[in-house]
Parts: sequence; structure tokens; C-alpha cells
Amino acid sequence: MKLIYKGKFEDYDSLPKADLPKNAVKFDEPETIEGIVQEAKRYFVPLLVIIGDVIIFKWIFMQTFSLDFLGLALGLFLTLPFLVVHELLHALSFPLKTEVYLYQALKKGVLFVTSTAPLKKSRFIVMSLLPMVVLGLIPLFWWIFILDSFYSSLVLGLSVPMLLGGAGDLYNVVNTLLQVPRGAFIQLSGINSYWYLEEKEEC
Repeated sequence: MKLIYKGKFEDYDSLPKADLPKNAVKFDEPETIEGIVQEAKRYFVPLLVIIGDVIIFKWIFMQTFSLDFLGLALGLFLTLPFLVVHELLHALSFPLKTEVYLYQALKKGVLFVTSTAPLKKSRFIVMSLLPMVVLGLIPLFWWIFILDSFYSSLVLGLSVPMLLGGAGDLYNVVNTLLQVPRGAFIQLSGINSYWYLEEKEEC
């Protein structure tokens, strides 16, 4: 995987366009980053439920829940460099020798990678969920068993934003599960995603 930093996102025409097959079907999704962000916000609710359940579980079964301000502040501060790690995990999910492009649109509140390499449906789902699982879910569940107040607060302060930051990825996964048939390939082109089934050659 070759990661290429493209800098500030300027316009949709600057995004790489894929050479899509004729039978490619565009995802039913917004045509702008702002629209996608708005749709993704709906997934804050189930993610907040998970976070709340984990906190309640620790409070009831571990009988401890304390916050250290310094640890919490440090965890929140670390979310900034870990946003880059989030995107790197997406990039690493693409095939070897694939060019993956990294853009930043901080005014829109997003940092994102894109590539025109086709992915199988299952691999696209893994690519989408990997950062949220590695940087959000796993540390959050690990946090249950950390008793030291400073380190507990640090891990909580980092894992919660990392989990919530995966709302857009969760939105992509739900779209994939609802719209894409089994055995299909998914390809990114511009701001949108497309799926297609490989056409069988006629004998």
C-alpha cells in the first residue's frame, strides 16, 4: 500500500475517479461530505449506548469509577494524532501496491482516505470497521479492568472519541449490508461508493 498525502480537500473534482464497470451501481447515499456527516450523526446513538453500558458494567461489577482530570485531558489530547492512525488503519486494509490518498478537510470536521482499488464486500466491511474496533472498542473494554484512576481516565478519554469517530464508518457498513449483494465488489470513485458483480464470460 502506497499512502499519498494530498493535503487540503478543495473540491470533489480533485478526488480520484475509478474506471468503473458498466454494471456498477452507485450507493444510495448523499453527494456531499456535509450530507454524509449528517447521516453519520444518527449512529452516535447506538455508539453512546455501548459506551454507557460499558461504564455502568464497570461501576456495578468492578465497583469503581473515578476520573482523573489530567489523565482524561491527556487522553482527549491524544485523539488528535490518533485521527491519523485511524486513517492509516483504513489505508492498510487496501491491497498491496494500491495507491491510497489521504485528504484533510478540517473545516468540515473530517480526515479521510480514498482509493479506487476494488474490494470484496467482506473486505470493505473490515476496512471500514478496523479503526473503530482497534482504537475504540478494544481499548474501551480493556478500560473496564484498569483500576488506576490516571490510566483509566486516559484510556477512557481516548477510546470514547475514537469510537464515536467511527460513526461515519458504521454508516458505510450499514449501507453495504443493506444495499450490496453477496459476492459483490465495492469501488470508491469521487465522493461516492459503487458496487458491482463480476460478469461471467459467455462460453
